[in-house]
Amino acid sequence: MADVLTRHPLVPSEHDVRPYRDASPHLGDPAALRALADESGYLYFPALLPTARVAQARDEIRLHGEACGWFQSGRGGPHGVFARPGATLSGQGFDDPDWTALQRRLNGEANSAFRALGQTIADLGIVDVLYETEPAALAQANIGWVKLPGSPQHPTRPHQDLYYAPPCPDQWTAWAPLTDTDLNLGTLALAEGSHQCGALHHESALTGIEMAADTRWASADAHVGDVIFFGALTVHAAWSNVTPDRARLSADYRFLRAGSPRVF
Repeated sequence: MADVLTRHPLVPSEHDVRPYRDASPHLGDPAALRALADESGYLYFPALLPTARVAQARDEIRLHGEACGWFQSGRGGPHGVFARPGATLSGQGFDDPDWTALQRRLNGEANSAFRALGQTIADLGIVDVLYETEPAALAQANIGWVKLPGSPQHPTRPHQDLYYAPPCPDQWTAWAPLTDTDLNLGTLALAEGSHQCGALHHESALTGIEMAADTRWASADAHVGDVIFFGALTVHAAWSNVTPDRARLSADYRFLRAGSPRVF
């Protein structure tokens, strides 16, 4: 059963999917932002980030991927990065040596555009608002994701981040697409209100949570400049990349209270 769950593609047509709720009208109203986050478990802001800063982070990943043979050379912009035919990530994807080398590069270089984008998100102060009594601190280790086409064995199954980082119950993550990301490319899906259920049982680190068939998912096409914040208990997933030739590039930035122990 676990192997079937891991390898079966996640496609939105098989689920109850509703558009993200736009939190933009509440910018400038901290109490309203906190109330919406308490209700839904996430905050979605379209067109919040400077697209030039996003492009710089995307190009860091694109150039690395071209050198690794993942992407077609010279074909990449806000509307898509194109994979080389047959390109794959080995193992489970996150343990591919070229992918892990990419993470070290993105997080280890002091002048990394990827790190600069994370600081731009931190400077917005949205997670500070959510913590209310203590400022937020951007984690040192964040993730630049690459989802290649034709890889249903590498979906992001429904899960809570708390399962993977138990010491961080009040962690918030900011997810930003680095290319325009439609449902077929594998945009983010969130089970609205799921954070109110507490810590849920995970089948395993790879299979995640087996969700009820009638779960309502918040998801929609996402665009360069959008950002979604979600909490450690919010169940989320990413649809499989079922496009013929595009790669999905995105970024996860983790936030903790400034006074919390630094666990990553």
